[in-house]
Amino acid sequence: MKRLSYILGGLISVFLLVLLGMQLNSNLKKNEQEKAQVKTEQYLAENFQGEKFEIRDISSSTDFKHYGYFEHEATVRNKEIGETFTLYYDKNMD
Repeated sequence: MKRLSYILGGLISVFLLVLLGMQLNSNLKKNEQEKAQVKTEQYLAENFQGEKFEIRDISSSTDFKHYGYFEHEATVRNKEIGETFTLYYDKNMD
């Protein structure tokens, strides 16, 4: 009985550590997305002045492990003409 309680306690501890790790990863991902959104907005303001855009989606390279050549990508829609395009950011290439 004592041995079973140790095993059960260990399994519960491992499960809680996994949940904590997943929560930390989610928080880091949110911070990365916020930074990516700010960079995307700055880029659009500098290079497409006077046009209105909507940022539809932001993904990081960890979402696309088989690509791995960019830090994040943002799908952007031009509100005026309805054109959708994707911007990629790589900090090495800036």
